[in-house]
Amino acid sequence: MKKIIILLLTCLLLGSQCIDNTSKLILRVNNRSNHKIMVGQSYIREKPDTLIGAKNRDILLSEIKPQQEGWIWMKFSNWEDIFASKDTIRIFVFHADTVDKYPWEVIRKEYKILKRYDLTRKDIPILKQNGNILVYP
Repeated sequence: MKKIIILLLTCLLLGSQCIDNTSKLILRVNNRSNHKIMVGQSYIREKPDTLIGAKNRDILLSEIKPQQEGWIWMKFSNWEDIFASKDTIRIFVFHADTVDKYPWEVIRKEYKILKRYDLTRKDIPILKQNGNILVYP
């Protein structure tokens, strides 16, 4: 009985340390290519704002295998909150091999991206209608 109580308390304590992402907006990405990709939203506010973050921690990357779907956790819980602070959301797609092979400074300086999506308010109704799915390529 004592072991069960300790086990339950441990589970409760560990569970309370988890980050609650259930209230965050999810952007789903469908990778229709034949290679693994890394996708992420840049949260920097540098000018020009087409730049990739100066450090790889400035962009949170999600890995998506070929012909599969993955997602990006957005910083906010809805599109309106996102566009309250900026007019465009930039989603970057990288080849996974590029991210593995090159230092972040090279990726940024040589702009080694596969694709950049610039999402504005006018794109959101279309995204919502499609279940918040972005298709690559």
